[in-house]
Amino acid sequence: MRWAKRKDGQSGFPAIPPKLKAFYMTIAAATVVGALANVLNVSPIKALVWAAALNAVVAASVMVLIMSLGTSVKVMGKFRIGRAWSALDWLATGLMAVASIAFLVSCSPARSSPHENEHFPGDPVQQMDSTHAGSSDRAADALFVIAMVRLACSEA
Repeated sequence: MRWAKRKDGQSGFPAIPPKLKAFYMTIAAATVVGALANVLNVSPIKALVWAAALNAVVAASVMVLIMSLGTSVKVMGKFRIGRAWSALDWLATGLMAVASIAFLVSCSPARSSPHENEHFPGDPVQQMDSTHAGSSDRAADALFVIAMVRLACSEA
């Protein structure tokens, strides 16, 4: 990678355009968060599950925004989404919103039992661990996930 050079001959980070500075700062912030998670002994599996849960909750609102833009004649003009696809897309958006709300309700502290005092109430990782009887089930699940990832990568 070559360093960016300015007209005055200087090179290095000051010569990088402002948009790239924001990109590199985002990378630096993510690195600091990852290092803090490591120092604070945050379980990477729990972090991954909660990141996926947050993504699912945010996805519903992003889908509403995309559907609003995609069905707008003012924004899309003649390229807007047709009625049949629009109905199907709004159905998917509604299902995603219902699933997100159901997830949040299932994780609420009010739904936890009195015996769940060792972990966060409604913790999906703990619920997954309690549903698996032994390590052979976990190994089978891991192999299934690997197979799905390989399948998705081969089709891409």
